[in-house]
Amino acid sequence: MAQESGVSQHAVHFKGEADRHEATAKQWLSATIWLAAVTLAFAIAFFVLYFTIGSTLTATQNLQLAISKVIIIFILLSATFWVGRTYRAHRHNAVVNRHRQNALTTFRTFVEATGDEPTKNAVLLQATQCIFSPQQTGYVSSESEPGIPQVLEIVRTLGKSSG
Repeated sequence: MAQESGVSQHAVHFKGEADRHEATAKQWLSATIWLAAVTLAFAIAFFVLYFTIGSTLTATQNLQLAISKVIIIFILLSATFWVGRTYRAHRHNAVVNRHRQNALTTFRTFVEATGDEPTKNAVLLQATQCIFSPQQTGYVSSESEPGIPQVLEIVRTLGKSSG
């Protein structure tokens, strides 16, 4: 009974983190959509402005106008991509914490479903790895997936050591 309440108690922590990341991700998604709309509006306005007054300007003035507009659009696009990556990172972290919560809440079911000790140990080991192994943060897209041993290898190793 104490083990079951301990497992459930820790699942609440991961649920709280997942909920916070989901709420924050919604805010970042709204910011991404808003910033993308502003960027598009600026691009359209600059395009219309260029064709409206561009013919009355000299080549030097046109160049100066074009360079300033390209810089503004570049900054807006960079901000849009940065905000979008932040949204993606929060969604990723919400999913990772939800996965950890699910591992803790279903842990007891898998332990009770088996009778032999090596399988129970394998379930415990796999659940522990799921919860505590390093996960990608979502902030860097080039992060490599951490290696996690397969369940079959764990069971074989435990079977050899107990037998």
